[in-house]
Amino acid sequence: MPEAVVKSYDSPPQVLARLGLGIDAGGTYTDAAIYDFDSNLILAKAKALTTPWDYTIGIRAAIEQLPPEHLARVDLASVSTTLATNAVVEERGWRVGLLVMPPYGLFAPSEIRHEPLAVLRGKLEIDGKELEPVDAEQVRASAIEMKRHGVRAFAVSGYASTVNPAHELYVKQIVHDAAGLSVTCGHELSAMLDFKTRAITAILNARVIGKIEKFLRQTRKTLADFGLAVPIMVVKGDGTLMSDQVALQKPVETILSGPAASVAGARYLTGLAEAIVVDIGGTTTDTARVNGGRVRIHQSGMQIGSHRTHIQALDMRTVGLGGDSLIHCTAGKVAIGPLRVGPVCWMAAQYPDAQAALEFLRGHIDDYYRAAAPLEFFVLSGQHEKHTLSDDEKAIVAALSKRPYSVGELTGLLGLPWHTLLRTEKLEEHHVITRCGLTPTDILHVSGEFVRWDRAFAVQMCELVAVACGMSMQDFCRYIREQIIRKLTVEILKKKLDEKTDPQGLEDCPVCKTLLENLFCPAGNGFNVSITLGCPVVGVGAPAGYFLPEAARRLGAEAVIPPDADVANAIGAITSDVLVRRTVRINVDDADFFIEGLPGAKRFKTLQDAHDYAVRELAAQVSAGARAAGTAGNTVRIDYEDIIVPAANGMKVYLGREIRAELSGRPEVRAAAGVQR
Repeated sequence: MPEAVVKSYDSPPQVLARLGLGIDAGGTYTDAAIYDFDSNLILAKAKALTTPWDYTIGIRAAIEQLPPEHLARVDLASVSTTLATNAVVEERGWRVGLLVMPPYGLFAPSEIRHEPLAVLRGKLEIDGKELEPVDAEQVRASAIEMKRHGVRAFAVSGYASTVNPAHELYVKQIVHDAAGLSVTCGHELSAMLDFKTRAITAILNARVIGKIEKFLRQTRKTLADFGLAVPIMVVKGDGTLMSDQVALQKPVETILSGPAASVAGARYLTGLAEAIVVDIGGTTTDTARVNGGRVRIHQSGMQIGSHRTHIQALDMRTVGLGGDSLIHCTAGKVAIGPLRVGPVCWMAAQYPDAQAALEFLRGHIDDYYRAAAPLEFFVLSGQHEKHTLSDDEKAIVAALSKRPYSVGELTGLLGLPWHTLLRTEKLEEHHVITRCGLTPTDILHVSGEFVRWDRAFAVQMCELVAVACGMSMQDFCRYIREQIIRKLTVEILKKKLDEKTDPQGLEDCPVCKTLLENLFCPAGNGFNVSITLGCPVVGVGAPAGYFLPEAARRLGAEAVIPPDADVANAIGAITSDVLVRRTVRINVDDADFFIEGLPGAKRFKTLQDAHDYAVRELAAQVSAGARAAGTAGNTVRIDYEDIIVPAANGMKVYLGREIRAELSGRPEVRAAAGVQR
C-alpha cells in the first residue's frame, strides 16, 4: 500500500505534562491515578464509590485520598465516564429537533421515528452535485418553531452529505444564527453512507450535550477546588483522547469511554500486543480484543440500546456480572446478576443499625425458603428533597430515614400483602434509595480473600441466603464461585469466537452445550474436551484476580493480572494518546475524478490532481482537528489504496482511490487548554 508522510504545519516545541491525573467515573466505583510521564510510573491511586446522582462527589472522594505533594505537580487531567452511554440507553437528555434533507423526496417522516422532525428543501445527487438549493427561510422558520416548542438542540442529516457536506454546513449556520442553540451535523460524526443512521447518530449526540457539559463543568470545578486549573482530556469510545472542548461538540463519541479506558490501561500495564482483556467491574464484565497492539473497533458502527448508529467504538462484549451483582434465589434456582446492588458488607459498614434488619430476617427465615427476594435491603441514599414523591414513596422514605429495612420487613411495615407491591422503582432510578443484597464481593469477604468492610455481617447474611436456597453455607459459596468462573470462561470464549462466527451458538446449540459441560466437568462419558485459546487473558478491575485465573486455565490460556489492575481505567485515561483520522475517496465518472468527503464535490481531469488536492485538504483538516483535540503533534501519516475489481470478461475495472490521513500524539498542555498557536 503506497504511503507518505506529510508535515502539515509548523509548531513551537511541545509543552508536555509532568504529572497527569486519570479519573474514571464508572458505574460502581470512581478510580483515580497519578501518572509520571517522564518515568512512566504510577505514583498514587485511589478508589471511591461512584455517586450517580452527582458524579463529582465520588470524584472528590477519590482525589482526597491522593498525596497533596503529587497533586500539586499535576499539569493535565483525563476522564472517562459512563454518563453518555447511560443517557443514550435510558433515552435521557435534551429535546432535539431533527432537520433532514432526503433524496428526491423519497422519504416519509415515519422512516425516522423522531419528534419533532422537519423535512427541508435542498437535495444532492449521489456524487454530491446540487439538485435543489437549501431554502434558507424554510430552515429559519423550522428552527424558530421547534425552539418555541421546547427544543434545546438540533440535529441535521442530509442525503450524500458525506460526499458533499455543504448543505448540512449551510443549514447549521442558519439554525445557529436563528435559534442560538447547539447544532450537530451527521457528516461531522460519520463518513459512512445511510443518512438515516447518520441522523440517529446526530440526534443521540445532540441529546447528551447538556449532560456532558454539566459533568465537565462540575469536574472542572472539583479539580479547581484542589488547586488544579489544568486542561481536561476525555476518553473516546475507541480508547483515544480528545479535549473537553471537542467532547462538548461530540459527546456521543464518549460512548463506551470507561471500557475503552480499561482496555487502554491493560495494554499499558502489560505491554501485550495480542490479548483478550477482561474488565470485571462492580456492575458488568466487559471483554475486548487487542490485536497487533490495537483495540478492535466497530468499523461499521455499534448498536446502543435500541439504536443503530455510526459510532466507531470499542468492539466489546458486555454481560451483567460484576463484584456487586445480586446473588438471588427464585424457586430454588440460584442466579447471579444482572442487577447491581450495594454489597451487604458495605451496607453494614455505612449503616451500623443494619444489624436490626438482619435480626428480623433471622427470625423470619422460614418464611423465605426458596425465594430470596425479601432478603434484600433498602437504605436511604440520595437527596429526596429534589424529587416529587407519591404518598407511598414518602412512606418508604420516612421508614428508611430511621434505619435500613429488608424488603420483607418493609413490606410488612407498610401493610402490604406481598413484596412485589412495594413500589420502589422511581426511588431507585433517582438514587433516593439504594437496594443492597448478597454479592460476589460479600462472598470474598466470607472467604477472607478480600476484606474492606464488615465481614461478620457478610458471613451472617450468607448463612441466611444459603438456608433460603436449601444449601449449606460452604456448598453455597462453592457453587457461587463456580458459576462466576463458568460465566467468565464462556464470555472469554465468545469473544474469541467473535472473530470467526456468531458466538450465540454456544447458548442455542445442544451439541455446544454438551461440549461446554464436558469442559467444566470432565467425567466418564468417554471423551474429554480441552480448549487452547492461543493468547493471554488480561484481567483488570478489582475482582479480576479472584476469579479470572481459573477461567483462563480452563481455556488453556495464561492469566495476566498486572499490578494496579484495580485502577486500570484511570491509568488508561491518562496514558492514552490523541488520535485524529479522516478518510476521503476519489471516484471516477465519465473520465472526471471527483472527491467524496470534502465540501464542494470538486471535479478534476486527472487522478494526480485530485489526489494532490485531497491530500492537502486532508492534512489541513487532520492538523486542525488534532490541535482542537489536544495534541501539538504535527506529522500527518497519509496512505492510500486503489480500488480495482475484476469484470466478467476478465478485465479489471478501476473504481477509485481511498485516501486516509492520521495524526496521533500525546496530549499537550497548551493545545489541550485551547491556546491559539
